[in-house]
Amino acid sequence: MEVNTAMRNGQCPKCSASTIYTKRNGIAAESGITVSFGLFSYAEFDAYICTACGYTEIYIADKSDLLKIAEKWRKVG
Repeated sequence: MEVNTAMRNGQCPKCSASTIYTKRNGIAAESGITVSFGLFSYAEFDAYICTACGYTEIYIADKSDLLKIAEKWRKVG
């Protein structure tokens, strides 16, 4: 499986804008947003958001934490 890295390189794969912003653990209780991914106790993540269209991608910051997620989350399919 090939990973699209456009957001990490500063271009939105949805609208092609170059208005991409990122923040470590950026989706939390900031500005009234109350989204929880159940990651906070065992993994940090990097959020990327296009301010032109709102498209968002989230990546686990440390790949070694992916094993912890595989152990604790339900596998799809």
